Amino acid sequence: MADRPGTGAPVVKKKELAKLLGISRQTLDQWVERWSDFPVLERGRNGREWQFDPDAVIAFLRAKREEERERKEARDELLAQLVLPLGGDEEAPTVGLSIGDQLKAAQLSRLHREEAEKLGRLVDRGEVEAVLSEVLPEMQRASREAMRRACQDMRFPEEHVLRIDAAIVEAQRRVVRELQVKLGATEIEAYLHE
Repeated sequence: MADRPGTGAPVVKKKELAKLLGISRQTLDQWVERWSDFPVLERGRNGREWQFDPDAVIAFLRAKREEERERKEARDELLAQLVLPLGGDEEAPTVGLSIGDQLKAAQLSRLHREEAEKLGRLVDRGEVEAVLSEVLPEMQRASREAMRRACQDMRFPEEHVLRIDAAIVEAQRRVVRELQVKLGATEIEAYLHE
């Protein structure tokens, strides 16, 4: 490694730069050829060695790596907007996954479904919704009735009973909303009745 005359900045030849970067000379030649703006101090010719400023080369390569990372992120964002979930399984979150990872997710989802079928654990969502639409109103009625009886036994003022009742109704609505989300139902009848 020599210094550039008058500047004190280091100057390296092709062989030294390749060694410094941990690459082959062939790779270095490919980079110089690929990028017309590759920082070369002096191009080699008969009797003259190629010369490079290693700091400029390293800064150049870091900038190229950052450009490639930004391009990849933009490409992945675009693909995420265009890609449909594989296997028709809405439960498997695939947004932002690579195509390969989406395939793996679809395969895993299929294996889970096959295993559930073998074990007899799959149930029809419509049947579950029908059962819930019968059971939830009864649970609501029974819990509110039990609360009212307990409040009467303890001689709570009516205003307290009404506040407790309203809190129970709100808690039941929250549970039903959570069930709707977990079932993935888009249109579920109101299970709770006033």
